[in-house]
Amino acid sequence: RALQSSHPRNRLVWLEGGSTLLRAGRFAEADAMLTEGINKFGSDTRHRMAGEPGLWYYKRGAARVRLKKHAEAQADLRLGLTLEARQWVKARMHLELGKLADLAGDRGGARAAYDNAIRIATASQDTAVLEEANRLKGAGYKG
Repeated sequence: RALQSSHPRNRLVWLEGGSTLLRAGRFAEADAMLTEGINKFGSDTRHRMAGEPGLWYYKRGAARVRLKKHAEAQADLRLGLTLEARQWVKARMHLELGKLADLAGDRGGARAAYDNAIRIATASQDTAVLEEANRLKGAGYKG
């Protein structure tokens, strides 16, 4: 928060703050910070880093999956897939969509989402997502 106060126009401080909260398991705070950042910077026309638009929605969608905000998470992840995003981010969005499908009891939909994550992770050599998607494709996500 101190960095955000010192650099209120720096989108990446907000994005990294939300990402840090997500990694720390503070999902509600991550959701709130990322939402604030999306609202604050949605109309910002300054140059963005490559793939930044999709990254915001992936991070918030991931927090919302953990919070079991199914509709909001799905909306974020589906929107994120339509925006500019790096391939590793797209693979992770599909992984999160698979988790949502598993939580909804849709194993077929979950497996299809995990297959998409596996395909993209293989092409982008993202071993972490590849391993997790393969594991979840077999075992499912319980939350």
